[in-house]
Amino acid sequence: MDIDPDLFQIFYDHNLIEDWPSPELLPRLDQPNEKPATILQAEWQDDGLVVLPNFMPEYFLDRYAEAWIKDNTDRPLGWPFDVPYMYIPSLMDMLAYEPLHKVMEELIGEPMGTHLNLTGWRSTLRNWHQDGYLNPDHVHDFYCAVWIAIDDIHPDAGPFQFVRGSHRFPVITNGNMLAALQPEQRSDPNWPKYSEEILTPIFEQLLVEAELNVESFTARKGDVLIWHSRLMHRGSTPNNPDLERRGCIAHYSGINHRPDMPGQPLSRIGKTNGFQLSGYYFPIQQAYC
Repeated sequence: MDIDPDLFQIFYDHNLIEDWPSPELLPRLDQPNEKPATILQAEWQDDGLVVLPNFMPEYFLDRYAEAWIKDNTDRPLGWPFDVPYMYIPSLMDMLAYEPLHKVMEELIGEPMGTHLNLTGWRSTLRNWHQDGYLNPDHVHDFYCAVWIAIDDIHPDAGPFQFVRGSHRFPVITNGNMLAALQPEQRSDPNWPKYSEEILTPIFEQLLVEAELNVESFTARKGDVLIWHSRLMHRGSTPNNPDLERRGCIAHYSGINHRPDMPGQPLSRIGKTNGFQLSGYYFPIQQAYC
């Protein structure tokens, strides 16, 4: 993606971006002059995402959907806390599916552990943002997020949207974003929403001026999308609010890059219905509700 550097001036004017971190702090595929060894690694370097068609076995999808319906009939946004994987075995198993972890390690370069889920069957309606600046700066892109299609996604249901290659934009750091907020906003647990109020009009201006293409993930059941921590993305507004968007989002960090977590990562290893489980998770305690 070739963009006139002058178009990023508005980001500098808001003190949101700075020079790239030292290359040795980044995952190998984010370091300059590093060459990909696989097709997936090449897609990751170029696009900031990979799509794995028909990747998640139906067994995991249907078992998870059954658990979701049992608990969330009257809650279209799913479990109202961040770590339902700690309580829902079918979710933990799906997120520990060994082939998924092998792909993430191929892309990031170290084992990954989950620590956040978004489980709504409606669009998140999150506006344009990156995930990287939501985390401490020491994570240094040893981070990715995963979108699992529990069922086919209709284009009018508010699909996940992204700008391919936007992970190569200048770096927005956690420190810079927090500094751009008002003091009372920084201390608010919902400060990411305030960050979107700053970032969205700036990014939408860039979309127009740089003639960037917004793409939608209109997935089929079992498709999986993995995206880079700095990919610009959003949960779009549905054209038909009555349509479900049955998906599950999980965020993962490199197990060696989260000293801020409340505990050491634990492993989920075993088999279920013949499928191999081998993945990590961070044991974060929140009240089940």
